[in-house]
Amino acid sequence: MVLNVVLKITENLPSWVIDWLNGENIFLDLSMCSKFVKMLIVNAIFQLVRSVTKDNEAEELKYLILID
Repeated sequence: MVLNVVLKITENLPSWVIDWLNGENIFLDLSMCSKFVKMLIVNAIFQLVRSVTKDNEAEELKYLILID
């Protein structure tokens, strides 16, 4: 996925988040970013994930995030 698509600010949820919530795999290559930019992007993604999944209190694993 292109980095500027992931970081684009919109009024509604980005399409990649909706796709991820619907079970699609999202791959984001941050290898070209500095470690500081990587930390910032990962933090922003986790904040977004936390905000869209906080109402979902199911006790089963529904979403998976893998960071290498």
